[in-house]
Amino acid sequence: MIRLRRIALFVLAVLFLVEAWIWDCFSALGHRLARLLHLARLIDALRSSIGRLSPYATLPLFILPAVAIFPFKILALWLIGHGHVVYGGLTFLGAKTVGVGVTAVLFDLCREQLLSIGWFARLYAKVLVFRTWASELVAPLRLRMAELQTSLRSLLGQGSFGRHVLSLRARIRQRLAR
Repeated sequence: MIRLRRIALFVLAVLFLVEAWIWDCFSALGHRLARLLHLARLIDALRSSIGRLSPYATLPLFILPAVAIFPFKILALWLIGHGHVVYGGLTFLGAKTVGVGVTAVLFDLCREQLLSIGWFARLYAKVLVFRTWASELVAPLRLRMAELQTSLRSLLGQGSFGRHVLSLRARIRQRLAR
């Protein structure tokens, strides 16, 4: 029973970290897109408008992403119900990812107001503690995966196919870093 509990906690930690990773990526992506699309004035205007709201008035903003992706979640369930499990799963995953991403960008814009609410600041601190705990719990698996990646990289790097894969991966990383 204890082993089952540890497995469940580990799975919960991994799911939480995946969501946190999506959150971090979309937050950075939102800022990068705003810079690329020259939307700095729009972001500043949004930040200014949100800044004029009271802390409790910013809370309903977080309902917007959930409402916006709800039809896509229904579509995903419909697809799954009609036997299109892969398409339904991808639709649900896409909707969830976009919802978390938009929420991350909104949170960046509302952070100051929200953290001025006592109960929200305490909840936020607990989430950060949970994120640290989850990272520590998953750290041995991450280390093992890094070791496997290194050994796979050395195995693939010995042939021409491996060199092409590694070269392509390096170019993709360079473009993403811009």
